[in-house]
Amino acid sequence: MYYLWTTRRSRFIYHYGVNGYHPFVAFEGLTGLALDVRHRHGKSYTSTHAEDYLVEMLDRYQQRSEDPLLLVRGDSNFAKPEIYEQCEQRKAHYVIKLKNNARLIDQAQHQVQYTNGTDYTKTEHQYFKVN
Repeated sequence: MYYLWTTRRSRFIYHYGVNGYHPFVAFEGLTGLALDVRHRHGKSYTSTHAEDYLVEMLDRYQQRSEDPLLLVRGDSNFAKPEIYEQCEQRKAHYVIKLKNNARLIDQAQHQVQYTNGTDYTKTEHQYFKVN
């Protein structure tokens, strides 16, 4: 079946001078294989109905795979409680970027570990769980 995505469903983005589309796209992480693409109206905000799409994808994948490990990764536009809840209900691990904000900075400042050998001229990454 062939679908033609018409400009009626796009939104002109003046900054770039092009029509914009806002599809949901899901990939398998190890191979990069495209699992699903769902076209949406160009005016849709990134995370609008994302939890519904996620539920469909996770349910479909869990039915077809015996691999118990599922990891959902998303950018900060998908950082919303409904996404977390759906992942947790389906026992899927998730990594979703959070936008930098004062509350996160405050929590991180109390977690970062410094030593006498810390070189403040170099970038350093520290990972920890935030409750």
